[in-house]
Amino acid sequence: MFLGVVQRLDKPTTGVLLFARTSKAASRLSEQFRDGAVEKTYWAVVPASEDAFSEPWGTYEDWLFHNDDARCVEVVEKGFPGAKAARTHYQVKARHHGLALLELRPQTGRKHQLRVQLSTRGFPILGDAKYGSPANFGPAIALHARSLAFLHPTKHELITLTAEVPKNWKGKFAHLLKPGAA
Repeated sequence: MFLGVVQRLDKPTTGVLLFARTSKAASRLSEQFRDGAVEKTYWAVVPASEDAFSEPWGTYEDWLFHNDDARCVEVVEKGFPGAKAARTHYQVKARHHGLALLELRPQTGRKHQLRVQLSTRGFPILGDAKYGSPANFGPAIALHARSLAFLHPTKHELITLTAEVPKNWKGKFAHLLKPGAA
């Protein structure tokens, strides 16, 4: 029996995780991730004043460097040795009492990409002490891999997997999650 992890999540992140049942499927799915053919959607809750996010949607483009000594990822200038391009589209889905629910669609898959891109702009993900959040969110952070859309590795049909938010989100962020909250 083969079971291969096709994509990974940061340890404190919840949500969709994709496994393959054969090595051939794992290879084909991994290729889709490398080619940017998989649509990844994440939800994040960040502190945000009412005047934050002057536009309800946008794109973050950065160069990221994994600093092994500091054990974190940093935004650096283009051309920095070892840096890789990172691109994420965002949309503000809702706001309530100093928090914002963001929908994030990363176009690249860099380590800690969403966490560092938000943090460097003053929006650390709730509970993410590694990237500057003073708030506690238990053993997790308020980052949820909401969905993945990809082609089935043999049938070539579009598959969309969606993960419900964890129970603690439903209580703590009820006002952000209700329809029409934006």
